[in-house]
Amino acid sequence: MTGSSAGASTAFGAGDSALGYLYQIRMALLTALRRINPAADEDFSVYLETLDDVVFESTGTALELFQLKHHSNTQANLTDASPDIWKSLRVWMAGRESGVVSADDRLVLITTQTIAEGSLASKLLTGNRDEAGAVAILRAIPGSSTNATNAPAYEAFQALGPKEQLTLVSSIVIAPNQPNIEQVGVDIRQEVRFTVRRDHVDSFVTRLEGWWFTK
Repeated sequence: MTGSSAGASTAFGAGDSALGYLYQIRMALLTALRRINPAADEDFSVYLETLDDVVFESTGTALELFQLKHHSNTQANLTDASPDIWKSLRVWMAGRESGVVSADDRLVLITTQTIAEGSLASKLLTGNRDEAGAVAILRAIPGSSTNATNAPAYEAFQALGPKEQLTLVSSIVIAPNQPNIEQVGVDIRQEVRFTVRRDHVDSFVTRLEGWWFTK
């Protein structure tokens, strides 16, 4: 596993608060720890703030691009017109248009928020997907929403042909109810608990995160 925060500039910011960026760093570490498989002996690379908030790349496989959205109010629902969804779509559409994001790349929106049954997000989970239903909701939203922040994304999505819209949506996975920044720390501790002696776990995690933040 290798890590990088090369900081390639993009047209879109990762977030206005330092907390959001720290969340990206911690979630990247947690996700990387969960992917390590000593038996498989497969290398992968992790990038922050390059093509997306977090990018995972393995030799011979498509990229996985993560948009991470951290909210203090984790009980709020991720609505169909949420700027979190539409900003992510805009980033991914721009990436595809420029050629830096391919049709094979997996596009993942990770959010601490919950989702409602029948919502756009509920149709794009890892299982029981309804991609055609998601496209129908995405097509309808611009006509019923007055959110000026989303206007560029609305326009870009409407400019896509029906096949392009479905292809884009088919690449998207929404992961709601994800741990907040404090819980991520707890989850990291759980991932490494069998790596060192129990009485050394806290010091090991402190050193690991220190090394990771430096990277």
